[in-house]
Amino acid sequence: EQRRVLRMIPGLERAEFVRYGQLHRNFYLDTPRQLTRAFALPAAPGIHFAGQLTGVEGYVESIASGLFTAWTVAAGLMGGALPEPPRETICGSLLYRHLFDATTARFTPMNANFGILPPVDGLPSGRRGRRDRKIAQGERALSILDAYLETDLLKHLLER
Repeated sequence: EQRRVLRMIPGLERAEFVRYGQLHRNFYLDTPRQLTRAFALPAAPGIHFAGQLTGVEGYVESIASGLFTAWTVAAGLMGGALPEPPRETICGSLLYRHLFDATTARFTPMNANFGILPPVDGLPSGRRGRRDRKIAQGERALSILDAYLETDLLKHLLER
């Protein structure tokens, strides 16, 4: 049945399938080296990518990737450029610290987590103070995100 269903997909009518229903593997692009910061192909800037294919893991992360890509395309159509998401937010850190860090030898997908956020000054590191650190990082992210969403271009995008 899997063979029949897969062969219904255009272009896969004569494909050879090695295994059916036994192997689960997510494929993703080497985003830092293959895409621009707008999740676009360098040779074809009108072709954008989003979701797990860009190297994020999880539903929320895929939604964030899609939202960023949609806003980037919409801003371009309006003749503007999307401001860089603040790195103090989970989305900003995930997009720019992980997805566009081409300094690592091997790119691997990542989930959003507090460890990718920059530290808050004056708070202890390590296991001590973890709860206070997360609260401080969250409060800082919300404050910075409010200001980010108030930029003229984003306000215009959100109003549409």
